[in-house]
Amino acid sequence: MAEIVYVVTNEAMPGLTKIGCTTDDLAGRIRGLFGTGVPLPFELLYACEVNDCRFVERQLHDAFGDHRLSKSREFFRIAPERKPDDPEQSKRFIETAEEVGADRDDEALESDS
Repeated sequence: MAEIVYVVTNEAMPGLTKIGCTTDDLAGRIRGLFGTGVPLPFELLYACEVNDCRFVERQLHDAFGDHRLSKSREFFRIAPERKPDDPEQSKRFIETAEEVGADRDDEALESDS
């Protein structure tokens, strides 16, 4: 099963970005965000498959934590200059988060030995 980290926006929520993850169908997840309380559907800005989507999502939430609207929600008020314009920049950031996760897993294995 694919693990996907995604970044979406919604025209009805200017200035807000949602950073989330899913192990289900990405298109279905995005459609599922468009519920009764949301006037317009979300638009996908970026998505990629990762090895540990929960960990990468936490890394991204931590990186932008100073702009998080609520600890119980995945919405961030991120200034345009902080949003990567280049998909390659997003990819590098996520790959770095994955490498940290791999290092964390290696350290856990070493400490169990």
